[in-house]
Amino acid sequence: KTRKTYVLTSATAVIGSGDWYVVKGEVTTTNLRVDGTAHLILADGARLKANGDGGRAGIEVGSGNSLFVYGQAHGTGELAATGGEYAAGIGGNNGQTSGSVTINGGVIRARSPDSAGSGIGGGWQGGFGALTVNGGRVTAEGATWNAGSTYAGAGIGTGGLAWGGGTVTINGGMVTAVAGGSSADDIGRGGNPRGSGVRVVITGGSVLRRNNRGPRPVDAAGTQLFCVTVEGVS
Repeated sequence: KTRKTYVLTSATAVIGSGDWYVVKGEVTTTNLRVDGTAHLILADGARLKANGDGGRAGIEVGSGNSLFVYGQAHGTGELAATGGEYAAGIGGNNGQTSGSVTINGGVIRARSPDSAGSGIGGGWQGGFGALTVNGGRVTAEGATWNAGSTYAGAGIGTGGLAWGGGTVTINGGMVTAVAGGSSADDIGRGGNPRGSGVRVVITGGSVLRRNNRGPRPVDAAGTQLFCVTVEGVS
């Protein structure tokens, strides 16, 4: 099959079929969904605001689907993905497990604004598939049900009250992950988790777990890595 290249517009609702989509200038989408495999290019100077509405992710990448994100030469293209209620910024809708996301470049911020979704990963009660970061700057912020709730979503990983599993692989770039609350991992599982944990593999780049919560990462050979806390840095 011949793969096609399209310019993403505010009217775009579904991307996939192995095709390529280029973001130029300022573009705002609502309930953007990946069907199959999609390749998203953030042109230098572009900014995509992907918003979810009514329990939908900012960019829905459900189980069985794959999203690849690329920057251009200078890596200045931006993606700001914000989920709707109970949903992830990038990944699952309310109650949905996420598929596979690979970030190769650009400036990415993904957040769930409320109700225990993850930044990148599952929505509320949604499990986690896979995230690979090869480059770019990535910030992922989970959400909490309310102040003091045990149902917070992970920055990267599952939503609150969700089955675990899945793998995070960081080969390059700069990654910052922030849990939605004290019950959740920055990278890993949301609050009140069920099932197995999330595997974290780091072979390069830099990783900041804002609250230093989550499973101990390993390198490509499976050797455990150690996290370092640096104090007094503004």
